[in-house]
Amino acid sequence: MGKLFSKERRYLQEPNSLRNNPSNRKVVVNGLQTVEKGPSCNIQSFSSNHDDAVTCISSLSPKICVTGGKDKKICVQNIETKKILHNWKGHSRDVIRVRCWNDLVASCSRDTNVCLWRLENDSYIGKFEDHTLSVSAVDFNEDGSNICSGSRDNCVKIWDVETEQCINTTNISRNLVTDMVWSNRMIVQTSEDKTLKIWDARTLEVVSSSPVQQQILTCCNVSDNTCIMGCNGFVGAGCQILSWDLRQNKILQEYRGHSETVSSCVFLNGQGNSKTFASCSHDSSINQWKEGNSKPLIHQEINDGTLTSVCSLGLVNME
Repeated sequence: MGKLFSKERRYLQEPNSLRNNPSNRKVVVNGLQTVEKGPSCNIQSFSSNHDDAVTCISSLSPKICVTGGKDKKICVQNIETKKILHNWKGHSRDVIRVRCWNDLVASCSRDTNVCLWRLENDSYIGKFEDHTLSVSAVDFNEDGSNICSGSRDNCVKIWDVETEQCINTTNISRNLVTDMVWSNRMIVQTSEDKTLKIWDARTLEVVSSSPVQQQILTCCNVSDNTCIMGCNGFVGAGCQILSWDLRQNKILQEYRGHSETVSSCVFLNGQGNSKTFASCSHDSSINQWKEGNSKPLIHQEINDGTLTSVCSLGLVNME
């Protein structure tokens, strides 16, 4: 078993049950547990049961992480006891992203499929097969009844979890999806066409979009009416995080502190101007930010492989 490091760039979101909770959080980057303690971070690592690089990570609870890898497997693990709960196999190519809702896990892959898993089952309980190219993003709606997916085939789709049927689909030219987040009646999506799109989840129509940015947008996360999105970059150029006001449809701030592509970003806690968020990058660093401050509150160099995914596990005992 190896440490959870990867050469792929992917993003993870905190579980629905933890959204907008202002309590202290534990953050996981690939497989590194990052606990905020005063002006610094305490970094720990745990091992996975993957046979190749880990590409994505999400959380079912404050103790249970779900990871996907280039070995085509999805691993469910209690990171405190180190116990492997599941080693799911259902994809025929790399797993690109995993997302969780209660005891359900959705995964998407380069094999063009989305698989649905339940914690107590040893194999997938559903497979959604309507995309024609790699599926690069997936997320649940608020009650877990639907899943949205986005692909390199330029399509965004909505699926019914119970019937496993595609209930809506839209194709937009050059919309190579990089990430998506379902937030209430909106689906927020980033793309290789360098725009942020906001979809009406009821009609699957784009209700607004950002101007074309200078860099490819790689990842996104939403809290209240604010979206953060990471940018593709190299040697310090184009490696920023953008904060976007979803109501006024404008950039609020740029955050600079990484020297390579921002691979993942996630809100941690707070509301209004007290929001904090974390990001990781191909430069092997993790940053913690406070909304409104252009420089990171905490910058931690990991120096042990490319970082691809960050998620919030939940409450942290700071004592």
